[in-house]
Amino acid sequence: MTIGNTDSCPVTKEAWEKRAAERDSECGGESVYHCLSDNEGRKWERCVLRSLIKEGNCPIFTNSGYIDWKTCNLSDPTCPNSSYKSDQVYKYSVCFGNNALREKTDVFDDDENSPVVLITVVILSLLLILAVVFASVIIYRRWTRKIGLPDEVVTQEHVLNGLSSLEKRENVRSITVPGKFGNSVSSKSRLILQKYAERREWKSHQCRFTDIPDKVEENTIIFLYGWFGFLKDDLCSTVGEQTACQKVEQHSIRCTRKTRT
Repeated sequence: MTIGNTDSCPVTKEAWEKRAAERDSECGGESVYHCLSDNEGRKWERCVLRSLIKEGNCPIFTNSGYIDWKTCNLSDPTCPNSSYKSDQVYKYSVCFGNNALREKTDVFDDDENSPVVLITVVILSLLLILAVVFASVIIYRRWTRKIGLPDEVVTQEHVLNGLSSLEKRENVRSITVPGKFGNSVSSKSRLILQKYAERREWKSHQCRFTDIPDKVEENTIIFLYGWFGFLKDDLCSTVGEQTACQKVEQHSIRCTRKTRT
C-alpha cells in the first residue's frame, strides 16, 4: 500500500517511530511503516513486510513497491556492518542518499503563499498604473509650458461674464462656455448654472448633450455637457452643440453649453 512521496526520511528511532505511529491506521496485518529510497533517489513511504538486509546493503523500493537492496561502500562508517531489519534503516543515513528537504521554487504551489503573491501582484500593478498616470500628467504640463499654454484657472470674472451674457441680453437663450483642455470648462459652466439659478430662484439641471429631456419645466436652466478626451476625440462637435441647444430653446429656457478651444 502506497502512503505517498516524501522529501526526506526519518534518521532517528524516535522520529521513525513517530512517523510510523502517524500512519499506523494505514498499515494492516504484518505490514509495517517503511521510508526508503528507490533507484532514482526518490523517497517513498509505504507499508510493507519487514525484510532482513545483509551487511553492506541498503533496502530500496522497486518500481512495483517491493523491497530490494543495493550495496553500499563498507568504508563509509554509516554503511551497515551487520544484518538488520529493513524498518531499522534509519540507523544508516548512507542508505537515504540526499535526504535534505526539497526547496519549493514555485510559490504558487504553496497554497498558503498564493494569496500573498496575488495581493503583491495587484499592489504592484496599481502602483505601475499610478506611475504611468503621474508621468502622463508631468509630460502634459511640461508640453503646455513649452508651447506657451498657461494652466487655466476658473476666476470670478469668468462666472460673472457668463451671468452677464444670460441676464443682460434679452434675446440670448444659450451661451457657449469655452476653455482649454482640462476641467475648467465644466467648473465654469456649473458655477454659472448655480449662480444663475440662485439669483433667479430657478431650478437647475445637468445632462449630456445626447440626453436632453423631451419636457422641461418652466424657469429651469440646463447645463449641457459633452465628452472630452485625448487626441481631439471630441464627441461634442459644434454642430452637435447647436442642435442640442436649439432643442432646449424650443422649451423657452436658458441653456449653458460648453466646448473646447
